[in-house]
This record gives sequence, C-alpha cells and structure tokens, in this order.
Amino acid sequence: FIINSTVVKDGGEPLVMLNLEAYGYYRVMYEESHWLKIVDAIKEDKENIPLSSRINIICDILDFKANGIMETDLADAILDAWNGNYNQEEVWALEECGNG
Repeated sequence: FIINSTVVKDGGEPLVMLNLEAYGYYRVMYEESHWLKIVDAIKEDKENIPLSSRINIICDILDFKANGIMETDLADAILDAWNGNYNQEEVWALEECGNG
C-alpha cells in the first residue's frame, strides 16, 4: 500500500517515487533498475525531486549501505549522481545520516 507517491519526469519517462517529501518515517528500497532511473533523474535535474525526498534518498542509501542491505557499488553510484553538487541541506544529510 502506498501512502504518498509521485511521478517525476525523467527524460520524458515516468519515475515513481514513494514516501514523497518524507510523508512517513520509513525507508524505501527500490529494485536496482529503479535506483538507476533515480540516478538519471538526479543527474538530469535534481530540482525535479523535492528537497525532502532527496534528503530521504541520501539517508536511505547511507543506512542501506551501512547495514549491508545495499551493495556498496550501487550506493556509491547513487550518491555520485550529485557529482559533488550538494546544497547545504544535502550536505547536512550526508553528515548527519552518515554518522547514524
């Protein structure tokens, strides 16, 4: 059951994102192919994804990686989508969620 979701445009293709804007406090794990679509959307224009959802992505990825739920290569590929172009809130998420 999906409480809150949206479709973000990724090069014209629909991209479903769950728990939009951190509606609920839970982690969202997608299939690898869907994570790679999210990577493409971030690279294309991360502003199409709400800030709170981007922060959730960062925190989810760091948690999945730290707990061995996600392969390191995939987690790093997702975080690399930002290409080091983090805003202040995203830097905070990297620091705070990475130390959790």
